[in-house]
Amino acid sequence: MARKPRKLERDLTGSPDEVLNAIRNGASTDYQNAVPIATKDANVIRQIGAILFNNPIFYNEFANGLVNRIGKVIFASDMYWDNPLGWVNKGILDYGETVEEIYVGLAKPHQFDPAVAEKEWMNREVPDVKAVFHTLNYAKFYKSSVSEVDARKAFVNASGVERLIQQTIGSMYKAARYDLYQSTRYLIAINVYDGYVTGVKVAAPSTAENLAQISAVSR
Repeated sequence: MARKPRKLERDLTGSPDEVLNAIRNGASTDYQNAVPIATKDANVIRQIGAILFNNPIFYNEFANGLVNRIGKVIFASDMYWDNPLGWVNKGILDYGETVEEIYVGLAKPHQFDPAVAEKEWMNREVPDVKAVFHTLNYAKFYKSSVSEVDARKAFVNASGVERLIQQTIGSMYKAARYDLYQSTRYLIAINVYDGYVTGVKVAAPSTAENLAQISAVSR
């Protein structure tokens, strides 16, 4: 079963205090008691960094929250909007790796005859059914690590946390969007080469009437 990706109503801005507080809200009680609420004050951010790096358990909670919670909210929600060919994506395959597309033709009309209608309506009618199976032929994954060295640098100034997110999470989603874009271009080129996509010649846009004709053809 496929589900259509949707844009979240609200994304995190990626500001350091908002990111740190979002991680804190989803962390354990011990983490919340030990780590103060983040503000835009650089000294508070440095204080949070010192607490995290002095306690490996809290640091692991921070790293997990950064990747699993914050990364999904900031990047995954708009993964399909930066791709100029993203409109061809129909959804995400949740279960299985094959999609079956079934087409059932229109029912055939029959001439009504009162003399045979009593028996004819019970006759079996075999419908015109066609099925096409689409198999999964593109499966990739991307890896990134939250380096403790990079994490320490993130708590030096106010913009460090945002930079850390871009380095560890943003690079993976950007790579995925770019690779999906290239794969879509390849599939379009294959269909054009095989003759499944026909070309339509239109005149150069010059007048309002001409623009209307071009718009009609593109639809």
